[in-house]
Amino acid sequence: MLINKSNCLYRCSARPMMKNKEKVIVIGFDGITFNLVKPWVKAGKLPAFARLMEEGCYGDLKSTPDMMSPSAWTSFATGTNAGKHRIYNFLDLVPNTLQMRYLNSTHRASKALWTLLNECGKKTGVLGVPMTYPADKVDGFMTSGWNAPTINSAGYSHPPELIDELVKIYGDYPLFPMVKKHIVEGRPNLAIESIRTGLEIHAKASKHLMKTREWDLLIAFFIATDQVQHYFWHYMDPLHPAHKKDAPAECRDAIFNVYKRCDEIIADLTDNFTNDATVIVMSDHGNGRNHGAVQYLPNWLTAMGFAKDKSVSGSTNPLKIPLVWVKKSIAGVLKAVYNQMNKRLSMKMKGQLNKLLPGLRDKVESTWRFSALDWPKTKIFFHYEPRINLKGREPFGIVSPGQEYEELRDLLIKKLYECTDPKTGDKVVERVYKREEVYSGDHIGEGPDIVIWWKEGVVLSGLRCTRPDGTVVTVTEKHIPDARTGNHLPYGVMLARGRHIRKGVEVKGAELIDLAPTILHLMGAPVPDEMDGKVLTGLLTDGFLKDNPVKHSRNKIDKSGGDGDYTESDGDKVKEHLKALGYME
Repeated sequence: MLINKSNCLYRCSARPMMKNKEKVIVIGFDGITFNLVKPWVKAGKLPAFARLMEEGCYGDLKSTPDMMSPSAWTSFATGTNAGKHRIYNFLDLVPNTLQMRYLNSTHRASKALWTLLNECGKKTGVLGVPMTYPADKVDGFMTSGWNAPTINSAGYSHPPELIDELVKIYGDYPLFPMVKKHIVEGRPNLAIESIRTGLEIHAKASKHLMKTREWDLLIAFFIATDQVQHYFWHYMDPLHPAHKKDAPAECRDAIFNVYKRCDEIIADLTDNFTNDATVIVMSDHGNGRNHGAVQYLPNWLTAMGFAKDKSVSGSTNPLKIPLVWVKKSIAGVLKAVYNQMNKRLSMKMKGQLNKLLPGLRDKVESTWRFSALDWPKTKIFFHYEPRINLKGREPFGIVSPGQEYEELRDLLIKKLYECTDPKTGDKVVERVYKREEVYSGDHIGEGPDIVIWWKEGVVLSGLRCTRPDGTVVTVTEKHIPDARTGNHLPYGVMLARGRHIRKGVEVKGAELIDLAPTILHLMGAPVPDEMDGKVLTGLLTDGFLKDNPVKHSRNKIDKSGGDGDYTESDGDKVKEHLKALGYME
């Protein structure tokens, strides 16, 4: 449905301000960090970044609590925390089941800034931002993020024929680069080529649409920076345990070369808009060494007694096979059979099978993922973060809400703070947040029980801790393989330049959720009261603020979020994307 400006609940109460013809260009580079940008700027290697810092404002940009791209980019788009917009991760667990549901834009429960601007008469163009599939029917144009099953999927672009135009021009339009596959197979040169190719196509497409379409706000997203840092960090970082001094130069320089190309893209996209557009370059989080904690946490929960395996305890028969092996073997066979069927069956046959056996994929996936757990004895299990097996939320919940839940969560947090690295003896956890400390809103109950911040710069050899009974446990066996040597850090970057932006100022205290209200204000639109972010007044000139005081809209944005779940086959494609990007095994 196209936006009906006369019926929208968000009222553009600052209508006289909409005479403001200010254009805004947002260039989003996933995961870039000032830890790399500033030294390379100082060395004269990134002139476009340097120009932004000299002629405008810059500063660290605090990410969302979990630093995950789905929640981060949705918070960027909505100015709200995940407790309001509902997108915490790539997937969630369907309530009272162990079935995983892959999330998309229909689950988003807060309006995006491009929709709010449309309702105020502004045209918007959005290219590739994560978690935007299916594309919103904007007044303007949009291509979805990589959570689209394919570029040929219904709803990938708006208008629908837009993707056909891009494919006709460029011959291909990759959703994301194929990096992990080539890294795992020992072909980093092919990973670099895939990153480069995707970056070039998306940069050219952004320039093409910028020149051929009408827009007031343009947002262009690039994933290359995220993927190159995930898989090439150890090539660049001499202090990383996996660093190889004799690695080829193209591997050692892979991250810098992508940053250098991004610097050129900034110049190419923005040099023609010196006076009549505000340019914002930003990232959703930073990047650094991958701590690798998620590889150990499932086994740590078991070793600590929080989770229980389905094993035969107390048996003296050496020939008796532990039940967990049997269960995992059966689940593994089911998974293998399902994967083969998925590869070999036609779409028509898959559709018929889905009618006969609805939810087959989800049932097989959940059976495999959680098959080892003895649920009546499991108080905490692992699902992206430690998750309490809560009565009324989980299908086999044993922990009562209220006092028992709070005491168990406090104990879990206490033990996480006590964790050390077995090799160094150093503490490894920087901070653990309870969800109510970092989230708020109608959907807070769908979020994680806790959020863990691991110490920056550590690469864990395992986890050592003392059980509640005083037993010291050491976990060094990895439960989940992870080829990524770089991972997310809490602070991304923000750089801005324009006629209403102060010059040469480093802004402190900016957060990702602040960008949406700041962009709305720059473009003359009111800021909805429900937004958690604030207008970054420290970015703006005194003259602009005097002539344009911040206006708010008191009307609640009515978007509760839907449940436009993927079809079985589309969900399979999204799962393969997550595996290819390294976010799922």
